[in-house]
Amino acid sequence: MKYIIGNFKQHKRLDEYIDWKNKFFTDDLVIPEGLVCVLAPTYLNLQDLYEYLKENDREDLFLASQDVSQYKQGKHTGLVGSDQVSDFATFAIIGHSERRADGDTLEIVNKKIGLAIENGLTPIVCFSDLSQYKSVFDNMDTKNILFAFEPLSAIGSGKPESPGVINDMVKATGLNKVIYGGSVDVDNISDYLKMSTVAGFLVGTATLDPLRFKALIKKFN
Repeated sequence: MKYIIGNFKQHKRLDEYIDWKNKFFTDDLVIPEGLVCVLAPTYLNLQDLYEYLKENDREDLFLASQDVSQYKQGKHTGLVGSDQVSDFATFAIIGHSERRADGDTLEIVNKKIGLAIENGLTPIVCFSDLSQYKSVFDNMDTKNILFAFEPLSAIGSGKPESPGVINDMVKATGLNKVIYGGSVDVDNISDYLKMSTVAGFLVGTATLDPLRFKALIKKFN
């Protein structure tokens, strides 16, 4: 099983989102067998995309939230809970380096993971170093968690991490494979697809262009 996860981050006004959707969902969109294709739009577009997939019988695509709250329902203005997200999404991205930079501590990340699992979501847990991975591994059962290695130097830089560094990190964690994130594009994805330690890709920038993202999907054929 391979994964490709398209993270929209804080992008797409309504008209831009509609344009993306119209260009992405065309007759030539075929998800290769064995590929789990996950779209992570903003919260504003999550329900619309869920309804679109349902109405068009697109059972070959899945949705993820870009984050979840560390709290259960309550007085938490501006936050969106795992129980709410689970009405629409199958996965939840948790611990992304951008969220950690904005204040998500190891404790907060673990709380989010626990609530995601409790509400039936599969966490896609991002980590940039071994300590972040070990914080999760040492505190909970990880069998229902997907781990995404995202080296800080590779995120949005256009300079993906070397296969050697990825292999070393996989070995250090004791995992068999990780999802890799960081400057993946059509020009370099084939090199990483050959790696037995890479289970798929967490894609940011290339997601924003629907044609580029479809080109990445076709590389899995």
